[in-house]
Amino acid sequence: MIIYILMFICSLFFIYIGEQLDVEKNLKKTAVLVGNAVFYVPSIIKMTTIGGIYLLAILLPSFLAGYRDYTIGTDVLVYGNIWFHNAILSNNFWNYLEWANNSSIGVLYATFNYVVSRFTSNVHIFYFWYSFVETALVLMTLRKNRIDIVLGMSTYYFLFFNLTLNILRQSLAMIVIVWGFNYVTEKKLWKYLLIILIASGFHSTAMIAIIIYPLYWIANNREKLLNVFVLSVCILFIVFSEKLTVLALNIGMLNERYSDYLMNSNIRGGFFAHLLFCLPILILYLTAKNNIGGSRDSQRYNGFRLIVAFTTVLSGFNLKYVYLGRVTQYFDFLFLLAVPYIGNRYYVKIGRYRDTLVTKLLIYIYLITYWIIIYGVQNSGETVPYILNFN
Repeated sequence: MIIYILMFICSLFFIYIGEQLDVEKNLKKTAVLVGNAVFYVPSIIKMTTIGGIYLLAILLPSFLAGYRDYTIGTDVLVYGNIWFHNAILSNNFWNYLEWANNSSIGVLYATFNYVVSRFTSNVHIFYFWYSFVETALVLMTLRKNRIDIVLGMSTYYFLFFNLTLNILRQSLAMIVIVWGFNYVTEKKLWKYLLIILIASGFHSTAMIAIIIYPLYWIANNREKLLNVFVLSVCILFIVFSEKLTVLALNIGMLNERYSDYLMNSNIRGGFFAHLLFCLPILILYLTAKNNIGGSRDSQRYNGFRLIVAFTTVLSGFNLKYVYLGRVTQYFDFLFLLAVPYIGNRYYVKIGRYRDTLVTKLLIYIYLITYWIIIYGVQNSGETVPYILNFN
């Protein structure tokens, strides 16, 4: 258990250094003319240094994920090792892709396997690169949204990293959805649909993420009656997704393997675990005070607050509908943005003292407590204890 914490801390240390250099604006620049192009030497050196530091930060957890024992994460022995070895034995990419598609293995996940298998037959290297892409994509998403990278990566490590070791295909699908969330805030529906299509290439359940778009719209719409109607439709769609899945199975749209998949998908302990996941952040969103004004901030605050409330409500349905454990994770992963967002823009007032530092401190306590309880004590996803394996 300690190795996870140490690796997270070391990675966050380098991310902190990289972020401090990233926001530095006062470096003196020396112009160098090369042909017709002008280069600013200190800026190039700075970018190279920042890139190297971020790279080192990403390599640490990627190594942890790559060289873990095959017993770390239940999906490794279910399909992880199998489909990589299938890729090694396949000499025709299109035949392999058709095979994967007929077996309900995402075509982009299969493609990732096939590409890596052309360079190595070591499955540990595949897991290394898979985790590297996931972690790098999270880091790029945080930088793109100009959100506290250290707090955002802390959220990723303590809430989701161990989960990614377990649900291989779906984890990258959910991270792709988070990466494309800015298309939701910018109301670019077609681009967001393209993101959903890409995410579905790793796991078909990514289609459920379409609900995120109307949820964000509801949060910033003043027509209360219409909001109630759309929100009710979203909840009903989620709750009855099992029946829709059964219908899809009956007409041949989905493979039979999804029947068992949905009924055995509650990997984080059900209602109480999910409530522990959602409730503290929801309370912060309901009690914290705005520290920065602006309509864009207000819209994002409303959007994140409704999404957190929505996934909290779904916690109650987990008591009856076990399959919601996987479905709600598409909303859960938006905590990668929602948590650092409130940590930097909202404060908790204690007497006369009010500062975002208190909010951040509460969030860090929450993140570490959650990891210890869910992954350390309950061993959700079977990722503890960590076992190193180079074979």
